[in-house]
Amino acid sequence: KMVRRTLRLVVALIVVRIDDGAGAVRGCKWGSGEAAVPQPATWTNATTCTPPSIVGAGEVTLTDLSGADGATQTTGAATTELDYLDVQVYRYPHVDPAASSVYRTGNTTVALIAHGADGCTACGGSPLCTKMTPAECLNITLLDVIKAGELGVDLAVLPENWPMQESDGGAVTDPPPQPLSGSLITTAAALAKKYSMNIVAPIRELRDGRFFNTAVVIDRSGTIVGHYSKVFPVWGNTARTAGEVLHVTPSEEGVRVFDLDIGKVAVLICYDINFPELWHQAAALGADLIVWPSAMKTPDPSTYGYARIHRVPVVAVGYPGDVVDSTGLQLGTSAVAGHPSLKVAELDLTGVWVHWDYNTAQVQQLLKEHPTEITLQIAGPPFYLLRAAARNVSVGKLLVDYGIEPATSYIGRSRHGVNVLRQLGL
Repeated sequence: KMVRRTLRLVVALIVVRIDDGAGAVRGCKWGSGEAAVPQPATWTNATTCTPPSIVGAGEVTLTDLSGADGATQTTGAATTELDYLDVQVYRYPHVDPAASSVYRTGNTTVALIAHGADGCTACGGSPLCTKMTPAECLNITLLDVIKAGELGVDLAVLPENWPMQESDGGAVTDPPPQPLSGSLITTAAALAKKYSMNIVAPIRELRDGRFFNTAVVIDRSGTIVGHYSKVFPVWGNTARTAGEVLHVTPSEEGVRVFDLDIGKVAVLICYDINFPELWHQAAALGADLIVWPSAMKTPDPSTYGYARIHRVPVVAVGYPGDVVDSTGLQLGTSAVAGHPSLKVAELDLTGVWVHWDYNTAQVQQLLKEHPTEITLQIAGPPFYLLRAAARNVSVGKLLVDYGIEPATSYIGRSRHGVNVLRQLGL
């Protein structure tokens, strides 16, 4: 049992080697039964060369960062000029083909409240307009949330750092950062409960005396299901005189998924789009939908690539807002009269991707016996995409009935099984 739990962790080691000739050179090895060599305690940013789960074997040489170079590393002035070892730990939960999350039926209605970050503007986020005051921004945003509730949406997504305006290079926000128990999230939760809709509300969070760029996930009952804090705040210019990271703490909590009645939802924020490992982790955790509040303008081509590679739809709420299907294609949005920054989209989360391997005969039989209930949207190669053709049809349940394995389960089994063989040297 201990071995099985350990093997669920897969570690990717990304090593950047820039040898400037400074400092002593030391190394470590892993795999093949060899004991890892720990980094000296004198190293400024000490980590360990021992992965939590050894996959294969290898070695790496690092430069000792103690002394003058270590001091430079601490200030963050020249980090990229030194060696470092970046260890990403991915959690791959067991994927049960019969899990209730694949029993989704019907479409999901999403509201994009796309005012843009850093406060509202008179014409909904356009840089040509004069910014509203924070109070005006809050009021118009809440009116959009209320309208979304009146329209009966399943999920409303607010913009990054709602509704805060920044000054002094981002050091000051109006209204100021506040805890999740503050008035902004309390108000959003009350509206979620009143209109029975899920809400994603990003704010500048005050936590333990530090500031985080946090998106709060609230369910239909007004309960905070959880939060995601930005893993990669904007690093800034080379002189280190500007950048979000000067004022916002990078999260150490990692990527999370949240169970809502519409499915499993992951949230990533703005600059996170530049780090593919975060999107990989969201998909690995079983996200049915990735929400991306951003200060950036949309559409962003990267969201199309991530959606298609990971076969997960993306709701991008940067001005003017965008919705991408799991096929990597843009979905249409509807404008709402009197609410220029509010858009509504219909998402079909009933679809299930199935790999061609070992499933072709069963898929053909399913389509033959349920021609009015199942639609084959994509025939591959190498994937089928099956969607429900009627509101009360569950593609996931029919796949279980026909012994068809979803792609997430098949690829997950493959990753785990091959890594086990690699570790055992077979």
